[in-house]
Amino acid sequence: MRIRTASIEIAWKNRSVMAGLEKPIFNPREPSSLAQVGISPLTGAGNLWLWLPQVRFEQDLHFNATTGCWAQVGAVQTREIGPYVGTVVPEAARPAAEGRFNFYHKLDEDRRLEIAGGFHASTTHAGGQSIPSNLFAMDWFFNPWKRLEFTGVFYSGQNVAHLGSGTRQGFAVYTASGKTYGTALGSRGGWGQATLHVVPRLDIHLFNGQVDDANSDLGTGAIGKNLLFGGNAYFRLAPNVLMGLEASAITDDDI
Repeated sequence: MRIRTASIEIAWKNRSVMAGLEKPIFNPREPSSLAQVGISPLTGAGNLWLWLPQVRFEQDLHFNATTGCWAQVGAVQTREIGPYVGTVVPEAARPAAEGRFNFYHKLDEDRRLEIAGGFHASTTHAGGQSIPSNLFAMDWFFNPWKRLEFTGVFYSGQNVAHLGSGTRQGFAVYTASGKTYGTALGSRGGWGQATLHVVPRLDIHLFNGQVDDANSDLGTGAIGKNLLFGGNAYFRLAPNVLMGLEASAITDDDI
Protein backbone atom coordinates (compact mmCIF):
# COMPACT_ATOMS: atom_id res chain seq x y z
CA MET A 1 0.00 0.00 0.00
CA ARG A 2 1.26 3.45 -0.93
CA ILE A 3 0.22 6.39 1.25
CA ARG A 4 -0.04 9.49 -0.90
CA THR A 5 -0.97 12.16 1.63
CA ALA A 6 -1.61 12.36 5.35
CA SER A 7 -2.53 15.27 7.59
CA ILE A 8 -4.00 16.27 10.91
CA GLU A 9 -6.02 19.45 11.33
CA ILE A 10 -7.56 21.46 14.14
CA ALA A 11 -10.38 23.63 12.81
CA TRP A 12 -12.48 26.44 14.24
CA LYS A 13 -15.27 28.33 12.51
CA ASN A 14 -13.01 30.70 10.53
CA ARG A 15 -9.47 29.37 11.07
CA SER A 16 -7.50 26.14 11.19
CA VAL A 17 -4.03 24.71 11.81
CA MET A 18 -2.82 21.76 9.72
CA ALA A 19 0.29 19.58 9.77
CA GLY A 20 0.96 16.87 7.22
CA LEU A 21 2.01 15.93 3.70
CA GLU A 22 0.18 18.03 1.10
CA LYS A 23 0.64 19.93 -2.16
CA PRO A 24 2.49 23.26 -2.01
CA ILE A 25 0.47 25.94 -0.22
CA PHE A 26 0.71 28.30 -3.21
CA ASN A 27 -0.71 25.70 -5.65
CA PRO A 28 -3.73 23.75 -4.33
CA ARG A 29 -5.51 23.43 -7.70
CA GLU A 30 -4.89 20.79 -10.36
CA PRO A 31 -6.35 19.78 -13.75
CA SER A 32 -8.88 16.97 -14.10
CA SER A 33 -7.53 13.63 -15.34
CA LEU A 34 -8.31 9.93 -15.06
CA ALA A 35 -5.16 8.96 -17.00
CA GLN A 36 -2.74 10.42 -14.44
CA VAL A 37 -3.68 9.70 -10.84
CA GLY A 38 -0.49 8.57 -9.05
CA ILE A 39 0.87 12.10 -9.27
CA SER A 40 -0.84 15.34 -10.18
CA PRO A 41 -1.70 15.90 -13.90
CA LEU A 42 0.46 18.20 -16.08
CA THR A 43 3.44 17.77 -13.75
CA GLY A 44 5.86 18.19 -16.65
CA ALA A 45 4.03 21.14 -18.17
CA GLY A 46 3.29 23.90 -15.70
CA ASN A 47 1.83 22.20 -12.61
CA LEU A 48 4.09 22.47 -9.54
CA TRP A 49 2.62 19.67 -7.50
CA LEU A 50 5.21 17.87 -5.33
CA TRP A 51 3.83 16.63 -1.99
CA LEU A 52 5.71 18.36 0.85
CA PRO A 53 5.72 18.04 4.66
CA GLN A 54 4.30 21.25 6.07
CA VAL A 55 2.66 23.12 8.93
CA ARG A 56 0.25 25.88 7.97
CA PHE A 57 -2.23 28.31 9.44
CA GLU A 58 -5.43 29.28 7.62
CA GLN A 59 -7.78 32.18 8.30
CA ASP A 60 -11.05 33.06 6.56
CA LEU A 61 -11.59 36.84 6.49
CA HIS A 62 -15.17 37.82 5.66
CA PHE A 63 -15.60 41.25 4.08
CA ASN A 64 -19.37 40.82 3.73
CA ALA A 65 -21.88 38.00 3.16
CA THR A 66 -20.56 37.19 -0.34
CA THR A 67 -16.94 38.37 -0.39
CA GLY A 68 -13.83 37.48 1.57
CA CYS A 69 -10.24 36.26 1.60
CA TRP A 70 -8.91 32.83 2.61
CA ALA A 71 -5.34 33.40 3.86
CA GLN A 72 -2.82 30.57 4.24
CA VAL A 73 0.78 30.82 5.49
CA GLY A 74 3.14 28.09 6.60
CA ALA A 75 6.52 26.45 6.89
CA VAL A 76 7.39 23.72 4.36
CA GLN A 77 10.20 21.16 4.02
CA THR A 78 11.46 20.95 0.43
CA ARG A 79 12.69 17.76 -1.24
CA GLU A 80 15.96 18.62 -2.99
CA ILE A 81 17.32 15.13 -3.87
CA GLY A 82 16.24 13.72 -7.22
CA PRO A 83 14.75 16.59 -9.25
CA TYR A 84 18.03 18.01 -10.56
CA VAL A 85 20.22 17.10 -13.53
CA GLY A 86 23.98 17.21 -12.97
CA THR A 87 26.76 15.93 -10.74
CA VAL A 88 26.43 18.50 -7.92
CA VAL A 89 24.34 16.94 -5.15
CA PRO A 90 22.32 19.44 -3.07
CA GLU A 91 21.41 19.17 0.58
CA ALA A 92 18.52 16.71 0.81
CA ALA A 93 15.91 18.97 2.43
CA ARG A 94 15.58 22.64 3.22
CA PRO A 95 13.05 24.82 5.08
CA ALA A 96 10.80 27.12 3.07
CA ALA A 97 8.14 29.75 3.65
CA GLU A 98 4.96 29.66 1.57
CA GLY A 99 1.69 31.52 1.49
CA ARG A 100 -1.48 32.05 -0.50
CA PHE A 101 -4.24 34.65 -0.32
CA ASN A 102 -7.44 33.63 -2.09
CA PHE A 103 -9.97 36.40 -2.72
CA TYR A 104 -13.47 35.10 -3.47
CA HIS A 105 -16.83 36.55 -4.42
CA LYS A 106 -20.07 34.62 -4.63
CA LEU A 107 -22.12 35.92 -7.56
CA ASP A 108 -25.21 33.81 -6.81
CA GLU A 109 -26.10 30.27 -5.77
CA ASP A 110 -24.49 28.76 -8.91
CA ARG A 111 -21.65 31.15 -9.77
CA ARG A 112 -18.52 32.40 -8.01
CA LEU A 113 -15.18 34.06 -8.75
CA GLU A 114 -11.87 33.26 -7.04
CA ILE A 115 -8.43 34.72 -7.68
CA ALA A 116 -5.38 34.04 -5.50
CA GLY A 117 -1.77 35.12 -5.20
CA GLY A 118 0.87 32.88 -3.64
CA PHE A 119 4.61 32.71 -3.00
CA HIS A 120 7.47 30.33 -2.19
CA ALA A 121 10.84 31.30 -0.69
CA SER A 122 13.72 28.96 0.21
CA THR A 123 17.45 28.43 -0.34
CA THR A 124 19.15 25.42 -1.96
CA HIS A 125 22.56 24.38 -0.59
CA ALA A 126 24.75 22.75 -3.25
CA GLY A 127 28.46 22.71 -4.03
CA GLY A 128 29.16 24.97 -1.07
CA GLN A 129 26.80 27.60 -2.50
CA SER A 130 23.50 29.04 -1.28
CA ILE A 131 21.15 29.35 -4.25
CA PRO A 132 17.78 31.15 -3.87
CA SER A 133 14.48 29.55 -4.83
CA ASN A 134 11.70 32.10 -5.15
CA LEU A 135 8.46 32.30 -7.08
CA PHE A 136 5.18 34.14 -7.33
CA ALA A 137 2.03 32.27 -8.38
CA MET A 138 -1.48 33.29 -9.31
CA ASP A 139 -4.45 30.91 -9.64
CA TRP A 140 -8.12 31.37 -10.44
CA PHE A 141 -11.58 29.81 -10.64
CA PHE A 142 -14.53 31.35 -12.47
CA ASN A 143 -17.85 29.93 -13.54
CA PRO A 144 -19.78 32.62 -15.43
CA TRP A 145 -22.47 30.02 -16.10
CA LYS A 146 -23.29 27.10 -13.82
CA ARG A 147 -22.36 24.61 -16.58
CA LEU A 148 -19.03 26.27 -17.50
CA GLU A 149 -15.89 26.64 -15.36
CA PHE A 150 -12.43 28.12 -15.94
CA THR A 151 -9.49 27.21 -13.69
CA GLY A 152 -5.75 27.65 -13.95
CA VAL A 153 -2.41 28.70 -12.50
CA PHE A 154 0.49 30.92 -13.58
CA TYR A 155 3.88 31.11 -11.88
CA SER A 156 7.18 32.91 -12.41
CA GLY A 157 10.39 32.51 -10.44
CA GLN A 158 13.78 30.84 -10.17
CA ASN A 159 15.10 27.44 -9.06
CA VAL A 160 11.71 25.69 -8.97
CA ALA A 161 12.72 22.18 -10.12
CA HIS A 162 12.43 20.78 -6.59
CA LEU A 163 8.74 21.74 -6.60
CA GLY A 164 7.98 19.39 -9.49
CA SER A 165 8.49 21.46 -12.65
CA GLY A 166 9.40 18.38 -14.70
CA THR A 167 12.42 19.80 -16.53
CA ARG A 168 14.82 19.03 -13.62
CA GLN A 169 16.72 22.28 -14.24
CA GLY A 170 16.87 24.41 -11.12
CA PHE A 171 20.38 25.79 -10.73
CA ALA A 172 23.92 25.68 -12.07
CA VAL A 173 27.18 25.48 -10.09
CA TYR A 174 30.31 26.43 -12.03
CA THR A 175 33.92 27.50 -11.45
CA ALA A 176 35.48 30.63 -12.98
CA SER A 177 38.85 32.21 -12.17
CA GLY A 178 39.35 29.71 -9.37
CA LYS A 179 36.08 30.59 -7.65
CA THR A 180 32.86 28.58 -7.42
CA TYR A 181 29.52 30.21 -8.17
CA GLY A 182 25.91 29.07 -7.91
CA THR A 183 23.21 30.49 -10.17
CA ALA A 184 19.45 29.99 -9.98
CA LEU A 185 17.75 29.25 -13.31
CA GLY A 186 14.68 31.31 -14.22
CA SER A 187 11.39 29.58 -15.04
CA ARG A 188 7.79 30.45 -15.73
CA GLY A 189 4.77 28.37 -16.60
CA GLY A 190 1.27 27.35 -15.72
CA TRP A 191 -1.84 25.62 -16.96
CA GLY A 192 -5.46 26.37 -17.78
CA GLN A 193 -8.60 24.28 -18.02
CA ALA A 194 -12.14 24.78 -19.29
CA THR A 195 -14.83 22.44 -17.92
CA LEU A 196 -18.25 21.96 -19.46
CA HIS A 197 -20.92 20.17 -17.40
CA VAL A 198 -22.94 18.90 -20.36
CA VAL A 199 -25.49 16.94 -18.34
CA PRO A 200 -25.45 15.85 -14.68
CA ARG A 201 -23.48 12.68 -15.55
CA LEU A 202 -21.21 13.99 -18.32
CA ASP A 203 -18.30 16.46 -17.98
CA ILE A 204 -15.85 17.54 -20.68
CA HIS A 205 -12.44 19.04 -19.79
CA LEU A 206 -10.05 20.81 -22.16
CA PHE A 207 -6.64 21.75 -20.77
CA ASN A 208 -3.16 22.93 -21.71
CA GLY A 209 0.03 23.61 -19.78
CA GLN A 210 3.52 24.96 -20.32
CA VAL A 211 6.83 25.26 -18.49
CA ASP A 212 9.33 27.66 -20.07
CA ASP A 213 12.82 27.89 -18.57
CA ALA A 214 14.93 30.94 -19.39
CA ASN A 215 17.03 30.01 -22.43
CA SER A 216 19.78 32.44 -21.41
CA ASP A 217 20.36 30.38 -18.24
CA LEU A 218 20.54 27.01 -20.02
CA GLY A 219 23.34 25.11 -21.68
CA THR A 220 23.34 23.33 -25.05
CA GLY A 221 21.06 20.28 -25.10
CA ALA A 222 18.87 21.44 -22.21
CA ILE A 223 15.08 21.55 -22.44
CA GLY A 224 13.87 25.08 -23.07
CA LYS A 225 10.12 24.48 -23.00
CA ASN A 226 7.48 21.78 -22.47
CA LEU A 227 4.02 22.35 -23.96
CA LEU A 228 0.99 20.07 -23.49
CA PHE A 229 -2.54 20.05 -24.91
CA GLY A 230 -5.23 17.57 -23.97
CA GLY A 231 -8.82 16.84 -23.10
CA ASN A 232 -11.09 14.21 -21.65
CA ALA A 233 -14.69 13.29 -20.99
CA TYR A 234 -16.02 11.88 -17.71
CA PHE A 235 -19.20 9.82 -17.58
CA ARG A 236 -20.49 9.00 -14.12
CA LEU A 237 -21.91 5.47 -14.03
CA ALA A 238 -22.59 5.59 -10.29
CA PRO A 239 -21.75 7.99 -7.42
CA ASN A 240 -18.24 6.50 -7.07
CA VAL A 241 -17.77 4.98 -10.55
CA LEU A 242 -16.42 7.00 -13.49
CA MET A 243 -15.71 6.03 -17.09
CA GLY A 244 -13.62 8.30 -19.26
CA LEU A 245 -11.79 8.86 -22.51
CA GLU A 246 -8.66 11.05 -22.55
CA ALA A 247 -6.07 12.17 -25.08
CA SER A 248 -3.08 14.52 -24.80
CA ALA A 249 0.13 15.43 -26.60
CA ILE A 250 3.31 17.04 -25.28
CA THR A 251 6.18 18.69 -27.17
CA ASP A 252 9.52 19.99 -25.95
CA ASP A 253 11.97 22.49 -27.40
CA ASP A 254 15.68 21.78 -26.87
CA ILE A 255 18.32 24.48 -26.73
